[in-house]
Amino acid sequence: MENEVVKAIYQGNFQIIAWLIVIAMLQMVISTFIITRIKTSIEHEYLSALERFKDELLRKKIVYEEQLAAYKAFSGLKYNILPKKSHSDMDWGEACDDIATGFSEHYEDIKAFLETYSAILPKKIEEEIESCRTICDDGSLIVPHPPVNIPSDAGNKANELWSKMGSIENAFRSLLKIETDI
Repeated sequence: MENEVVKAIYQGNFQIIAWLIVIAMLQMVISTFIITRIKTSIEHEYLSALERFKDELLRKKIVYEEQLAAYKAFSGLKYNILPKKSHSDMDWGEACDDIATGFSEHYEDIKAFLETYSAILPKKIEEEIESCRTICDDGSLIVPHPPVNIPSDAGNKANELWSKMGSIENAFRSLLKIETDI
């Protein structure tokens, strides 16, 4: 009988041990499943965020490159407006008179620039460039045809145009974070 009692105890412990093993294995499987799900979920969130970041970075790169192209074109436009010296002691007033004689051409050049780049320009810069076009339009009405004696108002408009174009160039540099003191 003693043998049967010991046998029953061992069988009972064996069943308990078997249940403990089953429970431990179940806990391990469930823990692994939950951990895997959490890792997968986090990985998915990070990958989605990374893709959004990459897309935004690419968009910003494209916009920057287009705005840089606009800045280069505008700089070229600005310096094409500046007349070549006609004599060694030419002063700024005479340069403004020369700028004024080309108001109609400058108007068309600025119009073409805006047609090409206005979609990529910040609103403030676009408005400033548009005001340059208005200066040229107004100025072309002041300059006689053919331009013989340029009225001082036309020279003042030319000076205003040059000054505004310098401000726009600075706005581009600021927008593009271009250092000029290199």
